[in-house]
Amino acid sequence: MSLLEVKDLRASYGQVRVLEGIDFSVERGQKVAMLGPNGAGKTTVLRALSGMVRTSGTADFDGASLLRRPTAEIARRGVAHVPEGRGTFSSLSVTENLKLGAYARRDGAGVRDDIERCYGWFPRLQERRRQQAGNLSGGEQQMLAVARALMSRPRLLLLDEPSLGLAPIVTRALFEVLGDICAEEEMTVLLVEQNARLALEFADHAYVLESGRIALSGEADRIKGDDEVRRSYLGY
Repeated sequence: MSLLEVKDLRASYGQVRVLEGIDFSVERGQKVAMLGPNGAGKTTVLRALSGMVRTSGTADFDGASLLRRPTAEIARRGVAHVPEGRGTFSSLSVTENLKLGAYARRDGAGVRDDIERCYGWFPRLQERRRQQAGNLSGGEQQMLAVARALMSRPRLLLLDEPSLGLAPIVTRALFEVLGDICAEEEMTVLLVEQNARLALEFADHAYVLESGRIALSGEADRIKGDDEVRRSYLGY
């Protein structure tokens, strides 16, 4: 059984329907990329799974439904969402942001150990651990957003446009660290990313959205190597 199994997922903002009934799954330990043009519905998929938009259909996570549950309950079930725009608490220090990521945990020693693990993955954050998050560079804020999500020890990590606004060299470094973390922790990831080339290098499997529907799916290597698919759907 898949860790996440989604069937006929529909989502809307008011009267505007964004997702038109999509099916997809994510296996344990798998890195899945959700690709497509702007407005295709990629971010809405993550928001639907996090309880942030009106939905119908089913989305079973480890055998239990995610839909129509409060966002906080979804997080407690093991789903961590790193939203587009990072969403760090700008007036709090790096360390305080990390502690907030573990707000639902009661194992103080484990939390302290995980903060050190995050600093091992992101040494720049350790150098700036007492600095306010709002004073970090864009790349450092993205590192902090990812690290804060990891502090909850999620079973599923939702990443929304982690490369947004970052220099290419910073983006590549971030994805290299994410790959290391996934290998080390056997992390399951659902990634929404505009940089299709980078996402396909990172992912095991990919889905391509077009106008709220799944237009294409398959192994990331196959999609990356298909010139017609890349030109038609991914724009490179």
